[in-house]
Amino acid sequence: MPPFLKQSLKTFAEAAANIRDNKETSLIAIFTISVAITILGLFLLVYFNLNNVLRGLSEKLQLVVYLKDDIQESGLKKVEAMIRDEEKIWKWEYLSKDNALRAFREKLKDKSAILEGLDANPLPASFNIYFKEGYRNYEEIKLLAGKFSAAQGVEDVDYGGGWILRFEAAIFFLKIFITAVGGLLALGLITIISNTVRLSVYSRHDEIEIKKLVGATRWFIQAPFLVEGIIQGMAGVVFYLGVLIIF
Repeated sequence: MPPFLKQSLKTFAEAAANIRDNKETSLIAIFTISVAITILGLFLLVYFNLNNVLRGLSEKLQLVVYLKDDIQESGLKKVEAMIRDEEKIWKWEYLSKDNALRAFREKLKDKSAILEGLDANPLPASFNIYFKEGYRNYEEIKLLAGKFSAAQGVEDVDYGGGWILRFEAAIFFLKIFITAVGGLLALGLITIISNTVRLSVYSRHDEIEIKKLVGATRWFIQAPFLVEGIIQGMAGVVFYLGVLIIF
């Protein structure tokens, strides 16, 4: 058997023996690693779910271009061409006056009877415009709002500027909070695992000193601890996965 393989097997056997002979310390280490992984997993779960929620909300940011009632078909096509040629736009939908009134009736539900007395449809036709990722911010939307408001046949534009500013501020502070929590969590987990390793080393202080006295190299002393840590880490992951499967 090659010397390297022989030494590796010996190191692994020593690490396994250390775990067996120090059950309490090993169980504490495995439990600590499992808890650390669980906390980290929960944090990542919250982080990714929150990211999905924010992405979903940002996709709903829109610019509504209201058209004049007397706009001609040619004017309508020009506005649509402007929208189609704008690279910042992800998608859009045209809402005619009749469809706008129908949607408003559906929104009112049981109260839609108040619209029965209308002599004419007061709602304008409109384009609802949604933006590509990277352009879903106040400055870009405001810039496009100014461009479309100057177009012929456009009555007004609405993009909820105040709401967008509040939304961006909320995202900014939320990202800072998540980063801070993630950093503190990582620091805490590193500290916990580090202290667990120190406890394991301290519990075998006499054993380490004896090895030093008989001339053992630094690597010969450290290798079993390294392998032991790997085994405990894998056991912690298996325990964590088992908890996930059960619950």
